[in-house]
Amino acid sequence: YHSMETSSAPRRFGTWLRRAREDRHLSPELLAETVGTSGMTIRRIEEGNADPPLSLVAKLVVALELDIDRICYGQKVVALRRAEPRAAVG
Repeated sequence: YHSMETSSAPRRFGTWLRRAREDRHLSPELLAETVGTSGMTIRRIEEGNADPPLSLVAKLVVALELDIDRICYGQKVVALRRAEPRAAVG
């Protein structure tokens, strides 16, 4: 049993990958050569027919110079600073 969100994750990642690759004017084969895989693997990931291992995702992030927060969370993540405790008056 797969939830809809789980089963659609490879498709969402593939859509994101294709957009990032095309924005950089790279063919699937050139990107594949850069990260050490095949053009067929890149196409299968983009089509949502393959779920890449984390090691390949990491190589793709580096090769495409992407923000990992956007991949994981879909948006830029801003770190929140904790308020410093105030000194006791007295």
